[in-house]
Formats: sequence, structure tokens, C-alpha cells
Amino acid sequence: SLYLRLEQVREEERTRTAREVHDHLSQLLTTIKLELSLLQKKLPPSNLSVQKSIGQLLDMSDGAIQAVKKIAMDLRPPILDDLGIGEAINWQAKEFMTRTNIKCEFVNDPNYLEIDLERSTTLFRIFQETLTNIARHAGATEVYVVLSHSNEYITLQVKDNGCGISSDQVSNLRSLGILGMRERAMAWGGDVQISGVPDDGTSITINIKRDNHGSKKGGRKN
Repeated sequence: SLYLRLEQVREEERTRTAREVHDHLSQLLTTIKLELSLLQKKLPPSNLSVQKSIGQLLDMSDGAIQAVKKIAMDLRPPILDDLGIGEAINWQAKEFMTRTNIKCEFVNDPNYLEIDLERSTTLFRIFQETLTNIARHAGATEVYVVLSHSNEYITLQVKDNGCGISSDQVSNLRSLGILGMRERAMAWGGDVQISGVPDDGTSITINIKRDNHGSKKGGRKN
């Protein structure tokens, strides 16, 4: 479909941009840092003001290098392509916990699962949007995530202990990125089910229809 093709083009562009940012900008910043280090060694220790300035520039270089790595990772996490959806969700849950200080527990169905890269990407992007909504709106302290599958669907369940989404917010398709999440899932014959209980959290279930005719090249086992 046109929607799937547009999503594929977006992901290809993200992948290309992430690679260029990591390979070129990161390398350039590393070179600048090395040149500053060499300059610092050549200067006499007695030149305290210049030594201090170079030290500050080195610290800024370190910060810029880490920022570039994070931007590249956010654009397209290599773990999604290399290790598959289970490991990617586990990584994202840990990163979310570190960034927000919200406990995030992930349980991966131990049964065999093979999923193509396109479906993995869709599920991962919906999960990212879900975590963004939790961080911004839920007021939660804990998140529980379960990845499972049946013969027909791959299912990701996300439950938080926050304020609970209201029925008005659920019915408003443009609120909290819900429209985009549902469009992504529907493109693969799936859906997104959302329910909330006041002061008892929100539960989101994402279903993506499985490809029972074999995964495309690039699919991973989880």
C-alpha cells in the first residue's frame, strides 16, 4: 500500500541519515578532539588560561560526540537490524528507565518467533511513541511490557501505573499520537487497543498480523 511504501521510505531515510551522522560527523568531532589534545600537550603548563580553555573545549567535544551517537541511535537503533525486535524493545525499555527514572520491566515470550524487519520496525516505532506518551502525560512510576505471539498475531502489551487515559482521549484519534499508532498497526492488518482507569494507569495492546508465508530478508529470530 501507499502508506507502507511511505513508511519504508521514511525508515530508509532515517537509516541513511543515522549512518552519515555516525560515520562522518562523529569522526570529524573525534578528529577535533585529538587535535585539541595534541595542542594541549604542546603548550607550556605555565599558560594556565589557554590550558583551561582547551580543557573546556575537550569537555565540549566529549559532550558533542555523545550527543551525535545518541542522535544516530534515536534515528535508527542498529540493534533493531542486528538482533531483532525483542532485543530492541529491551534496549529501549532500559534507555527509557535511565532517561526518565521510571521503572520499566520487559518480559519477552520465550517461544520461537521470527518476524520480518518491516513489522519489527512498525512495532518498535509504536512502542517508542507509547513510551513518549507515558513520560509526558501518565505521571507513572512503573511500566510493564510484554512481547508475545500467537499463530496469527504478534502482540506487544504496555501497562503503566499512571493517572489513566480518559475515554475522551481514547476516542479523540488525534490525541497523544494515537492516530499515528493505529495507522501503523492497521497497515499490517493489526490494531491498537487502549484503555485507562483513573489513578490506576493505562493499558495499550498492539497487535500486528504475522507474515505466515516466511519472513523477508533481514528478519530476525527472537
